[in-house]
Amino acid sequence: MNPVKSYTLTLALLIFSALALTAVGPCQQDQGKRYSYDGISANAFDAAKESEYDSLLQKYVDNDSLIKYEKWTQNTPDFQNLKNVIAAMGSADDSTMSLDAKKAFYINAYNALTIDLILSHYSETMGGNGSPLPGERSIRNISNLDSQVWDHFKWRVSGKQRSLNDIEHRILRPMGDARIHFAIVCASMGCPPIYRHAFSEGTLNQVLDELADSFVNSGKSTTFDKVNRIISTSHILNWFGQDFVNSFGSLKSFFSKYVEVIPAQEVESYSIKFHDYDWSLNESPPTGSGTEHEVPAPSPSPSPTPGGSGTEREIGG
Repeated sequence: MNPVKSYTLTLALLIFSALALTAVGPCQQDQGKRYSYDGISANAFDAAKESEYDSLLQKYVDNDSLIKYEKWTQNTPDFQNLKNVIAAMGSADDSTMSLDAKKAFYINAYNALTIDLILSHYSETMGGNGSPLPGERSIRNISNLDSQVWDHFKWRVSGKQRSLNDIEHRILRPMGDARIHFAIVCASMGCPPIYRHAFSEGTLNQVLDELADSFVNSGKSTTFDKVNRIISTSHILNWFGQDFVNSFGSLKSFFSKYVEVIPAQEVESYSIKFHDYDWSLNESPPTGSGTEHEVPAPSPSPSPTPGGSGTEREIGG
């Protein structure tokens, strides 16, 4: 064969192969797993899609703010509806959004993508021998990725491929509102309870205040020992302590703003301790199982990042 023709044919085959690979949907790449829902016909995330997402949350989040993952995986149309919502998020243009609209949008995106990740890998959440959390369901068990799970998977959101850590650390946290930590949920029992509705621009600040109030006063995430004058709270406030300092001046100022179970002026006399973080899946027990949700012993909480700034979690997103 003519060497020139041979070279031309080889080059053409290489180009064709490259184009074929880029046309594939979800694919494994060096930077992690990319979920592509671009083939789904969808308009940008609008009021209708927000309402659709809201309806899914109301259907699959129970009264204890636990998610019916198994039931959701068994309902193919509703799983597809979630993908439709995410496809619409991929077509959105955040450059046209107000600050509150953008904040609400990315909170919704973080939670929707986390749910999609669990549904897509539900069988992998159960840890076996050698898993990060053997014998229980956890987001950290997916592909045995542990803390890398928040960086490994990417979705198209507002025109760019983004991981969960991209959304939390590089979009939401720089907005300077520590209350977002009560709104984004990492699919774990140690997280604040997931809000059963989509976040909306018009009600965002009211809802974030309500979530902060619940975090402080519900007795689930924070408790007040009035005898020993100790506030026991989530490691979230340790890992992200600087966020709360930036938003409220100090952790104690944050508690003083929202506390109802003790007089606000007494907060200064309390010490703050952080209880172990529970990484087990925030899953609702199957309907009719006749069992209450059993919470396993919490896994030891990770230490703050070197330097003690608390601005990043060593484990998780």
